Amino acid sequence: MILLANELTGKMLEGQEVIGGFNATVHRNYFGSQLGSFSAELESTFGDAGQAKYVGVFIRAPVIIKHGDEVEVLATVKKASLDSKEADERVSTEAAVVAARQGSILVTSFHPELTTDPKWHSYFFDMARQSQNGSSLAQTEE
Repeated sequence: MILLANELTGKMLEGQEVIGGFNATVHRNYFGSQLGSFSAELESTFGDAGQAKYVGVFIRAPVIIKHGDEVEVLATVKKASLDSKEADERVSTEAAVVAARQGSILVTSFHPELTTDPKWHSYFFDMARQSQNGSSLAQTEE
């Protein structure tokens, strides 16, 4: 998420280069240091029933603080669901954007590989498969 963002806030003192291409402003380490790592329930707009809940593991996690219209928000974490006092104090909105998609780019601020839920990985593999076939994931779900 950090490297692909067009803009970055909360940079290191020396600055940090970004590759860009993802139309969003991302704030790095939004929830605090590695010592403030936590897990929280995500509100997601993709999946089985349209509004599914998953647990995300956050380690020095960034969030999207602003994005363009072409960016599809896939998941947020609500302030009320945070189990870390440090994280709760740093969240300035009721819900922070923690997963999104722009075309063939998928970004998450949590670590789906640290849970046993395969849905995020499946979603990514479906995106890759559809990209090879020349169609979008949205077209095949309809």
